[in-house]
Amino acid sequence: MTHIHSVDIDSKTGSSYVYFEPPQEGAAKRQVNIGDSVILDLGKDGRLVGMEILDPSLTAPLNIQDILRAFAEAHVPVSVQS
Repeated sequence: MTHIHSVDIDSKTGSSYVYFEPPQEGAAKRQVNIGDSVILDLGKDGRLVGMEILDPSLTAPLNIQDILRAFAEAHVPVSVQS
């Protein structure tokens, strides 16, 4: 099972990055595009290490703000980048 480690949010663009393990430079060895606004980062063994959400408005029907609020309520570390 994949657990969320932390989330970074850019307050200017609304883009965000969900870390499924502690951030580590070069951990992502392969990227998979999901539609126009979501990129999955996979490690060398194929494990999911992160997910980038480029434009939350394009991820409908998911409400990203509600998901991020749920992360915060579950005490998942969330940082906002300005």
